[in-house]
Amino acid sequence: DDFDPLIRDRLLANTLIPASWYVQAQRFRRWHHTQMMKLFETVDVVLAPATPSPAHLIGEKEVTVRNTKLPARAAAGILAAPLSLVGVPVLCAPVGLLHDMPVGLQIIAAPWREDYCFRVASALEHMGIAKFLVAH
Repeated sequence: DDFDPLIRDRLLANTLIPASWYVQAQRFRRWHHTQMMKLFETVDVVLAPATPSPAHLIGEKEVTVRNTKLPARAAAGILAAPLSLVGVPVLCAPVGLLHDMPVGLQIIAAPWREDYCFRVASALEHMGIAKFLVAH
């Protein structure tokens, strides 16, 4: 009862996944991790959108992305999930507004290189691109 009903439903649904699917998912995860590590042999960070659309209003059920309606909650994490899958550090920076709603940028680095994420975020803040709010 401590979980949001939508989260609880997803957790319960995942208990019904066959073991063979889990094994295949782990194989894909290893392959995806190898591909990401190859990328970080030539770059220090990758910049990518945080979400496929600007932030949605609280309670909004759907968002439109490229003329396609998607569930708002699922769409919000669709660009972050592949990164979580391989365990790379990601810092999300607020970089402006589109239609009066916030837009975020993912700063992605190789495992254990969180310092790169923070250095890029700091540079973006000093350039006036990212605007982090700090409570005083």
